[in-house]
Amino acid sequence: MVLLLWAGSWVVPLAAQLRDSETGVASAEPAPPVTITADELISDDTSKTAEFIGNVKVIRGFYTLTADRLKVLYKRSDQPPSADAVGRANIREIVAEGRVRIVSPDITASSERAAYDAKNRRIELSGEDATVVHDGGTVSGPKITVFLDTAQFQVSGDSENRVRAVFKTPEKK
Repeated sequence: MVLLLWAGSWVVPLAAQLRDSETGVASAEPAPPVTITADELISDDTSKTAEFIGNVKVIRGFYTLTADRLKVLYKRSDQPPSADAVGRANIREIVAEGRVRIVSPDITASSERAAYDAKNRRIELSGEDATVVHDGGTVSGPKITVFLDTAQFQVSGDSENRVRAVFKTPEKK
């Protein structure tokens, strides 16, 4: 197994967009609203899931995620309802599948599957050629794990699907 661990400056702004009330991550600015559009939504309060199917597009601030499917697993808050928390659910996990693409002003990422684990605060991009492009550099491999709290990521490969990294060198003046 080939591993590449690299501190990526693109992880910090991405982490700021993924806030969860239980993580203790705080910001002076309110989190931007999340808008999700899809062809279909199947919500099941018993299993605490919401699944968006077909032409899924998620917009939060300057970040956009597109995929064929997006499943959100949540848990209800134990807090008594308040005016600003009515119907609020805490996200446990988000799984996007099928032609996943994440675009922001700083990064572009693509994969067949992307999973966000709120408890461990990490994102895993996977598929035959998961790719992240930032500052003219590109990393790709079958699995890219982003550690939101440490601003690092790890790209894993094997003998058939090796890690690939291409870094842009500054032009000489």
